[in-house]
Amino acid sequence: MASEIESKIMNLREAAKLVPSGAHISLGGFTTQRHPMAFVHELIRQKKRNLHFYGHSPGGDLDMLIGAGCIRRVELAYEADEAFARIGPRFRCAVEKGSIEWEDYSNFGMVQRFAAGAMGIPFIPTRTMLGSDILKKEGFSKKTRSAKKLQRKNLKS
Repeated sequence: MASEIESKIMNLREAAKLVPSGAHISLGGFTTQRHPMAFVHELIRQKKRNLHFYGHSPGGDLDMLIGAGCIRRVELAYEADEAFARIGPRFRCAVEKGSIEWEDYSNFGMVQRFAAGAMGIPFIPTRTMLGSDILKKEGFSKKTRSAKKLQRKNLKS
């Protein structure tokens, strides 16, 4: 007799409760398309704070989370809303005020980071950021880098 498989389906409120304040998160979607906005709204309703966000090309999802005070740190290739508004107005304001910490990567650099994580390996060698200032200037301070779950250096040549 086959045993019954337990359902993993849950509503948004239950799903958002699985994300504690201080969590490291990434959301799907690309610039202005296919972001889980109902989930973003639920994270905001539950007042999640100090989230560390990883994004290839986030858009309104990241901008709303920043505006709601949910985000502490961001690692991304770029933030894009340009089809509907200025590019990430809340992201830009938070960076200018210093209310969030952020670190830049190239588009392909972020793709390689996500691919390495999906394969369970720490990195994938790439030349994609050579010749840029990304290797010279890290976004996070040494104090931030000493925190758990953060790599000690963003890139190495």
